[in-house]
Amino acid sequence: MDINIEQLAEEMPEFESHQEASEWFGNRFQGQFIFKEKDTLNGIPTYFYHIIKDVNSYNRYMNALSQEESEIEAAQSFYSYTTVLITDDGDIEISL
Repeated sequence: MDINIEQLAEEMPEFESHQEASEWFGNRFQGQFIFKEKDTLNGIPTYFYHIIKDVNSYNRYMNALSQEESEIEAAQSFYSYTTVLITDDGDIEISL
């Protein structure tokens, strides 16, 4: 799945909260939008999600990362997903 970041930004509404933003992305990308972790960046609670673009490559990559001594076979693995950061107040940052 290709993700056109410019088009996505044009279609994305202003969000009031993390919940509102995560629901919008979840509805838009269905089972390919998954929560990874929550952290605090510059004192702001931030939620990290992945939009999976290539399910097979993503799963192989995530499995390799979970192994103690693993080798990532191809750079394609790094392009199998896009990271979305959502703050508590609904601010969005999307990696390319």
